[in-house]
This record gives sequence, structure tokens and C-alpha cells, in this order.
Amino acid sequence: MEPVDQPAGLSPSRGQLVALFGGLVVLGLLLGIGARELTSSGDGSGLNGASPTSSPTGTADPASVQSEDDAQEVAVETTSTPATGPPDYDAIPEDATSEDGLDFGFLTRVVSKDGTVTLRFDRASFYTGDEAKRRNNGKVPDNDYLIENTNPTQRSFVLDPQASIIAANRLQNTPSGEVGRQPLTVAEFVKNSTRVLTGTTKDLPVWLRHTDGLDGDVTAVAEQYLP
Repeated sequence: MEPVDQPAGLSPSRGQLVALFGGLVVLGLLLGIGARELTSSGDGSGLNGASPTSSPTGTADPASVQSEDDAQEVAVETTSTPATGPPDYDAIPEDATSEDGLDFGFLTRVVSKDGTVTLRFDRASFYTGDEAKRRNNGKVPDNDYLIENTNPTQRSFVLDPQASIIAANRLQNTPSGEVGRQPLTVAEFVKNSTRVLTGTTKDLPVWLRHTDGLDGDVTAVAEQYLP
């Protein structure tokens, strides 16, 4: 018997079946992804899957950050404030080398402006006795003292209005060439130092006492006599 021809279009071809099946698979995948996204967004965890209580590595909550910042600011304020005692206005002793912490050098200029007196100062080192001998190649220096000034840097210091000031000879109110300790007021010191330092290349040797090591305001000045 001969096969009966089947009318075209009554049964799907193999290609049509494959296309239909592939479409159903893609649709299923899309529906599955959509359901998973809806589930994730509904529990508040976000798309990245992190839980609401978790935090990124290396960070802290705002309360702890604020506390650390406050502690750091307090520490900076504490360490930046120098620990100094009350100003010492006592006169520098006649033998200035007997007091530790004094500053020796040469006054190069004294300026009084708007009620503030500023000292221009060339710091040096003053040695006597055995130390002067040792630094002078084992020989006793002339007049038993030695001055070393290897740094040309000049510094500026404010003179405390209550500073004690002692003249030795050149700073005296009526210089006669004699050596003797004479107390001066700040006004007398400004006047006499201007007289001494104007028109001369010979700076004025002095000892200074500061309020803070060798950097603060000057609370005492004493002229050093040099033969």
C-alpha cells in the first residue's frame, strides 16, 4: 500500500518544536531570576547579600569614631602646651656661671615699639676654669675665660616688663669705666643699650633668663663684664 500524504501545516516540524522548547526554557529562567530578586529585596539585605548588622572590614560605628577623634584632640591640646613654672624675676647672680639654664650671648640690638621691648641676640658659649683650659688646647686662656661663637644665627626675644636688669660697666647710667653692679629699669636699659649699640661694632655681652628653657620671654638680663 502506498503511504497517504499528510496535508502540510497539520503537524509541527522538528525545527518548530526545538524553537518552542527553547523559548519555554528562557521564559522559565527569567521567571526564576525575577522571583529571586523579589525575595532578596524583601528581606532588607540588599542585592550584595550583606546582612543589615554587618559592617565593612576596617570601619567602626559612628559613635566609636567620634570618641577616638575627641580623645585625639584632647591629647594634642595637652602635649602642645609647654609645662613652665612661674616667671623668675630674681637678679642674675654676679657669677652667672653658677646658675644653670642661663643663656649667654651678645645683644646686637634693642627695639622698643608699641610698649614691647625686643632683644636681638647672638647666642654663644662662655667657659671658665678647667673647661676653658680644656677647650683652649690645655692652656689657661687670657683672663681665665673662653667664648665660642660658631653659629651666626640671631634670635629675637621679648623682654618681660617686670624683668630684672643688671648693668656691669657699659650699661651703667653714667659709665665711668668702673665695674660694678647697678640695677636698671626697663626704660633705663632701653636707653643705655641704644647708646651702647649705636655706632659701634662691639656687641654687648649679656646673660639672659627665659620663662621657657632658652626660647621664652626674658625675665632677667645681666651684663657680663669682659676685661
